[in-house]
Amino acid sequence: MKSSAIIFLFLLMPSLLLAQGISGTWQSASATGFTARNDLTSSVVSNKIYVIGGLDKSTLDNKLEVYDPSTDSWSTPTTTGTLTGRWGASSCVVDGKIYVMGGFNSAKGGVLNVLEVFDPVANTWSVPSIKGIFTGRDDFAASVVGGKIYTFGGSGVAQNSIVSAVDVYDPAANTWSTLTTTGTFTPRWGPTSAIVNGKIYVIGGSDQHGELNTVEVFDPATNSWSTPQTTGTFTARYSLTSSTLDGKIYALGGSTSNADALNTLEVFDPVTNVWSTPKTTGKFTLRAELTSSVVGKSIYVLGGYNDSSTLNINEVFTPSVNAVGEAAPLQISLFPNPTNGIVSIKNIPENTLRVSIMNLLGETMMQLNNPHTSDFTLDLSKLVPGTYYIRFSSANSVVTKAIIKN
Repeated sequence: MKSSAIIFLFLLMPSLLLAQGISGTWQSASATGFTARNDLTSSVVSNKIYVIGGLDKSTLDNKLEVYDPSTDSWSTPTTTGTLTGRWGASSCVVDGKIYVMGGFNSAKGGVLNVLEVFDPVANTWSVPSIKGIFTGRDDFAASVVGGKIYTFGGSGVAQNSIVSAVDVYDPAANTWSTLTTTGTFTPRWGPTSAIVNGKIYVIGGSDQHGELNTVEVFDPATNSWSTPQTTGTFTARYSLTSSTLDGKIYALGGSTSNADALNTLEVFDPVTNVWSTPKTTGKFTLRAELTSSVVGKSIYVLGGYNDSSTLNINEVFTPSVNAVGEAAPLQISLFPNPTNGIVSIKNIPENTLRVSIMNLLGETMMQLNNPHTSDFTLDLSKLVPGTYYIRFSSANSVVTKAIIKN
């Protein structure tokens, strides 16, 4: 009986740390110089947030406005070239340049397959000469892995259609291509996507039957989809935004089938596949069709629509992850996870006395005493495939992180 209780507690430990440890603070940041808009997009270059396009009330917006968190100030750069006014576009950064693609502009035929590039150094917009075809779409998700831009879902050219194709853009070759994938992806519009350990998590959105609360994971290394079995609660919604910070995905805002804007914040941990709702202080304004970007250790949430008006709100969420007895150890990172053998471990606290690798029965498989360094690698190649726990022990705390050995 004693042994069973110990095993149960050990298996439960990562979820307990997640449920008890995540909290955070909302604060208002400057919106002076930021044009109220919804269905906008944003990207970060050199710790500045570039906010692009959207709807300014009922008018299409081709504005580019820049927020600098270090000075809490906005600016509007003088640019050359042209940004097509549109809402429902997505933007991604590759090699310091911002790629803006897709969106909707009724004066230009509705759903767009346009791609335009902004160079923040030269303040220029350009249209590259591209080979291949990008499936026109708006209200879709896009993420960068390995210098390539992957696009998911969205509304298509045909009325009430949803795009199922995964199109990938290679800026180095200026080429669009449509991938042949394995596994199942649910076509949807209004989803969000986030990257953790080289995999893209596509979250929420709406299909022909209503809003979704599913997470589907795309692995660019194998062009394959998988659907993790999750625990905890994720609120079904579309027109939400998400940001990744310290290996966790923060899903913010959005709308329900009743077109009710939300101020919901829920956090997904890809290691444990657990959703949780952090305890927060301060105010997060309910809104959909918003955007978010990470600078430093904070998530800046911008613009949106709150069921009655377009907003120029700039609110910032700063998470605090607190382990039982000590905060710093939960900043420990493991990469890659899952791993085929070698795993890099970073940000180990100086007072760590012992690092133990344990199986699901709580048996110690490997152990390192007094690591004397904050970063090192472990070779797990001799372990059989499965789930293990790496325990970091100090004089006054124990932190456990899960890792999967392929």
